[in-house]
Parts: sequence; structure tokens; C-alpha cells
Amino acid sequence: LKLGPAAPGPSPAAMPQASRARLWLVLAAAALAAVPATASLAADDVPPVTKVVQLLQELQQGLETEAKEDQETYKSLQCWCKKNGAEKTEAVEVAKQAIDSMQSKVEGGSGRTGELGAELEHLRQRIAEDEAALKEAIEIRKTEAAEF
Repeated sequence: LKLGPAAPGPSPAAMPQASRARLWLVLAAAALAAVPATASLAADDVPPVTKVVQLLQELQQGLETEAKEDQETYKSLQCWCKKNGAEKTEAVEVAKQAIDSMQSKVEGGSGRTGELGAELEHLRQRIAEDEAALKEAIEIRKTEAAEF
């Protein structure tokens, strides 16, 4: 019986740790099933394959415990991110509204500054005209007083 080349599977490095542990467990169980049982082993002698299977089972339990801890950490961080993300989004919106309000005030102030500048110039012209009229009136009175 000749088999063709095996289909390439994912490399062990690309597999998650729990999947690799399960793969090793399956391989060890298959190797253990392939080894014939010997009656000559003493009760305290444990075959190396059994030791490997036990180590892999312990490794699997440890990985499952770590996975649960990682899931709990993920949930707490996800909750924190959602909460802080919402707060930061709200703070950004409030800041944008404040910026818009301040920009409109600045633009309004700039327009008002222009209006007041024009009014100031107009008032200066009127003061100059009034001072000229006052000087003319003083001269007329002096002349009339002198004639009287």
C-alpha cells in the first residue's frame, strides 16, 4: 500500500497554543495505542509514552486555565475601552462645540471691531469739524464784540 504525499497542514507555530496541546495529546494517545501492553512492567514502572501523555494533559489543563484568565482580562479591558471611548467621544464633541462657539464670538468681535473703528473715524471727523466751527464762531464773536 503506497500513499501519496500528505496534504500540507498548518505549521505548529501558526496554531494557537491550545490547539497545539490538543494535537500533541492526540499524537501521544495514538502512539500509546500503537504500543503493545507488556505484562513484564512492574506496577511502579510507567512507560515513557504514558508519562508524555500525562505531561500533555497537565499542559492542556494549564493552557485552559490561562485561556480562561485571558478571556476575563479581555472582557475587563473591553469594558474599560468601551466606557472610556464613550467618555472621550463625548469630550471631543463638547470641545468641538466650544471651539465653534468661540470662533463665532471671535468673528463677531472682529466685525464689531470694524464697525467701532468706522464709527470712531466718523466721530473724529465730526470733532474736527466742530472744533473748526467753534474757532470760526469765536472769531465772529470777537469781531462782533470789537464792533459793538
